[in-house]
Amino acid sequence: MSQHKDKVAVITGAASGIGQALAIKLAKQGCHLALVDRNLSGLMEVQQHVEQLGVRCIIQVLDVADNNAFKIFPS
Repeated sequence: MSQHKDKVAVITGAASGIGQALAIKLAKQGCHLALVDRNLSGLMEVQQHVEQLGVRCIIQVLDVADNNAFKIFPS
């Protein structure tokens, strides 16, 4: 049994490249996912793929380089 089964991972840059590969690998091990990227269509494709592997997945469009994007209450 995987040490990641039924855990939750947050992955930035998840719409492509290493982030996407990590999301798929963890999903195959039963890890639920919260995925973030600037690319909505890419996120949606990854979400569909990993949900077919039987894990829960939420997505959020976010540019992690933008500090203001993290503010809950703007100043």
